[in-house]
Amino acid sequence: VNTCGTWKAVVSGGAPPYTYKWQRDFTTVSQYDQYPACFWSGSAGTQFSLYLEVRDSWGYVTTNSMVVYVTN
Repeated sequence: VNTCGTWKAVVSGGAPPYTYKWQRDFTTVSQYDQYPACFWSGSAGTQFSLYLEVRDSWGYVTTNSMVVYVTN
């Protein structure tokens, strides 16, 4: 493992408690407020989509997504 990092959801508003769903390239990878990931030297030059869905106790949903580019 060369590098590890964590993405963390910071939520304001709505009605706690919140539920979380992180997806990496359409596969659910975490149901917590954060998603840790590690990358190896062979990962350099790759990319993946990261998607977050947060739902509050009233059922309101917000989402966010990004493309992550892995560099060395």
